Amino acid sequence: MRCELCSGEVSRCRCGRCGAQYYVNRGVHLLAPGWVIREIKRLRAIVDKLPKTKDGVPMAPGMELFVRYGGRITSGFARGFFQHRFSGKPPLWKVRFAWGDVDVAKQCYSTREAAEKGGSDE
Repeated sequence: MRCELCSGEVSRCRCGRCGAQYYVNRGVHLLAPGWVIREIKRLRAIVDKLPKTKDGVPMAPGMELFVRYGGRITSGFARGFFQHRFSGKPPLWKVRFAWGDVDVAKQCYSTREAAEKGGSDE
């Protein structure tokens, strides 16, 4: 790939001639100043710590979630999240709804379509 600024060769997200930094997003190289790349990495680290729905979407309080619950799909707004910690095991995320607490990894989906495709209740 060639640098957009000086036409130098880009290797490992940096131009060998002028030192411009590139950020790779979904296989596309985007020109970005160093502070932007550092900020993206910082924010990505925060998002990676968030609990994820069964279909892999990061969750936040106030987000509408869909749950396979009692043989049907129910939606609700997440009031908050908490972890149960057991010795020797990874923490178990739960989400709090107005109608009860639900195991995130087993039952929560980001869309109704994902919940319908998700299979039977667990």
